[in-house]
Parts: sequence; C-alpha cells; structure tokens
Amino acid sequence: MLPLGQIIQRHNVPFHFYVDDTQIYIPLRTSNFNSLARILECLKDINCWMAQNFLQLNSSKSEIILFGSPISCDFISNILGPLSINDNLPEI
Repeated sequence: MLPLGQIIQRHNVPFHFYVDDTQIYIPLRTSNFNSLARILECLKDINCWMAQNFLQLNSSKSEIILFGSPISCDFISNILGPLSINDNLPEI
C-alpha cells in the first residue's frame, strides 16, 4: 500500500484513492469529539509525511465538505477553522 494510505489507515479513517486525488471521510458528531480529533491527527500526520518527502498539499484544491444541519455544520466549521497546511490545525 502507498505510504499515504498507510498513514490514513493507521488512524482508522475511511479513504478512497483516485488517479490524482485522495478523499478521506468520516462522520462527525457535535456530541462526539473523538472522530474530529481522529481526522485532525490524520491530517497532521499527512502534512508531516508530505513535508518530509518535499511535497505540499495544494491548499487551493483542498477542501472540507460538511453535511448536516446548519447549526451542526457551523459548530464543526468553527472548531475546524481554516485548515491550513502548515501545522496550524486546531487542537482538540
């Protein structure tokens, strides 16, 4: 398996590889911060691996899509903040 897949799999985060794209997805509940912490830790490890291999996420093409009620999406969006690629991910 590709190193990126091993990193994602280590965090028990579902993912799917396309030719030039990777999608990671996980249900997030406002009442359960474990899944949110898991995805943030996974993203930190991905950023670290990419930096060690002289790679960088394309921030203009990286995005998070939230599905849910407006209140839930706002709550989770406020916690996530801008997911920058320079290790400024929020702490849970």
